[in-house]
Amino acid sequence: MYQRYYFVPKATGTFTDTLLAFGLAQILADIVDQIQGPDTSQVVLEDQGGYFRIDAGVDILEDWPDRLHPWDRLPYLLGGRQFSTHPPEAPDILTRNADEDWEQFRRYIEQRKVLSDQKIVGQELTQALTDYKPRPDWTIATYLADFRMQVQGIHNKLALQWHLTCQTYLALNVRTILGMFASLNASVDEQMEAWRQQVGKAFLHLITASQVFNPHMGKGQNRAKANKLTMGNEKVFWLLEYLKAVGLWLAAAPRNATNANLRKTYVLAPRYLALRHHKQIFHKFLDRLWNDTAVKMDIIATLLYTQVLLDYSVEKDALGLFQVRRVSRLISGMDVATYQQLSANAYTMMNLAFLGLPDWMPDIRSPAEVREFKAILEEHHERIRAIDESRSDGYQLLLRYRDFLSGDELDALFDFLADYGRFLISELERDHYYIKPFSETHLRRLVEMSQPKLSPILQSQGF
Repeated sequence: MYQRYYFVPKATGTFTDTLLAFGLAQILADIVDQIQGPDTSQVVLEDQGGYFRIDAGVDILEDWPDRLHPWDRLPYLLGGRQFSTHPPEAPDILTRNADEDWEQFRRYIEQRKVLSDQKIVGQELTQALTDYKPRPDWTIATYLADFRMQVQGIHNKLALQWHLTCQTYLALNVRTILGMFASLNASVDEQMEAWRQQVGKAFLHLITASQVFNPHMGKGQNRAKANKLTMGNEKVFWLLEYLKAVGLWLAAAPRNATNANLRKTYVLAPRYLALRHHKQIFHKFLDRLWNDTAVKMDIIATLLYTQVLLDYSVEKDALGLFQVRRVSRLISGMDVATYQQLSANAYTMMNLAFLGLPDWMPDIRSPAEVREFKAILEEHHERIRAIDESRSDGYQLLLRYRDFLSGDELDALFDFLADYGRFLISELERDHYYIKPFSETHLRRLVEMSQPKLSPILQSQGF
């Protein structure tokens, strides 16, 4: 278990595996930073097909777990009636107050409206709102604290148990985590049993599985052997669930649909991604992704993340991110879970899907190529945002465009553009001049980038 590389099998085929991978990556980074110095870790997540490989950047040595000092990675989430105060058994635990996050967001919106009424826009507006902005991950805190998601209690049990066990059993916790992912054949059950025997009955070794961390699981008739039919929750080893919770804070973007009583959670699917780059990129993405209608929000999430990724590569002079010069080298796309409120007290997971990222430019070698790609993305972003999803024609258009994004097939784009042309004429006849055409230059370049073999046809004077 003392090695450089660790392995997270894709056992469920859902974003549960991704959350585990991000959670493990963060714990490895914390270990390296404690031993070798702050901000020295170079942890990388790699998708190897049937599993994630986590590169710790250095070999984790056998004596490291014994040299660690206790630390809190998950905050104990305050907010609501049930969790209004610190747990008495852990007065020094790391906390986060979701009610304060909500209040900060309300102040931000109020101030934004005041400044907008004063005709303050652009960069001046951004600067004036700096002190009012909520934290980038405020939606994660409020999402977990929403009683209808039924996860705050589970999350806080995980945060509290980590805090308390680390006072005595920190090395055991760390070694158990390392052992669970030391190889693809590692037995979680064996590691769990070894942990339970050393700790005894002082702490629980199993915890209820939440649909927030495990969208494929939930309350129901779940039995490995069909010898009884009973209603109950699934139980999982608490350290596994702890890693999923850590991963959620790192890689999830929860949002609300504005046209239905839906919650959507977007989880980034990495292909080859350095954790230190990811954190900066994802915080900027969270900051810019707002609630929208259900289908449009799916599209905007993928377009926006790609824009933020390109911005970051130029701002940080980090074009080396694109090691084989494609966006898809870094990110596969996004898993998205849709939760429907079926009762006054609970959201229920209704659908799991996968969204691809726009991967139209095969070669990204220079800032000029980044700017070209960004200009195309921004045009698509503006055209999509102007489509009204509440109308049947707008809804169908958005579905077609989402199909194009997810499949990256030109035929789907041509189908969308044919319908968009009819839609554009119809809207202009209604004097809806905010609906604009796609530019010929950008469409031509998109087709050339997606299918280079079509370039001679597009460049022909007769075309």
